[in-house]
Amino acid sequence: MREFSEKRRQKSLFYSYPVMIVFFVILVILLKANILMYMKVRASAERREQIELQLKELNDRKQNLESEVARLNSKIGVEDELRNRFNLMKENEEMIIILEDEKADLDETLVKNEKTFFQKIKGWFAD
Repeated sequence: MREFSEKRRQKSLFYSYPVMIVFFVILVILLKANILMYMKVRASAERREQIELQLKELNDRKQNLESEVARLNSKIGVEDELRNRFNLMKENEEMIIILEDEKADLDETLVKNEKTFFQKIKGWFAD
């Protein structure tokens, strides 16, 4: 009989309002900790994706720079870079500069401004 009364006492103790409030507070604290941990995990996953993207871009840039260095280490690459940047040329080499023909542009505009025979006749009657 004592066992039943003791169980009833334990049961009433566990199901009392103060104990339930303590359990509820503990539950809220654990939920909050769980939510904060989830947010940290999510933020770190996003940061990892960003860093992996940056790493890929840096590896691509590294490969481009290495190929550029390899090109500049050759005699042809150095010559090409000097010609492009500083407009240098070899001895006895001549440079030809091609200019657009301005006279041809003027002739085209004059041709466009001339009226046809029918446009001239129409102009007489329209005025």
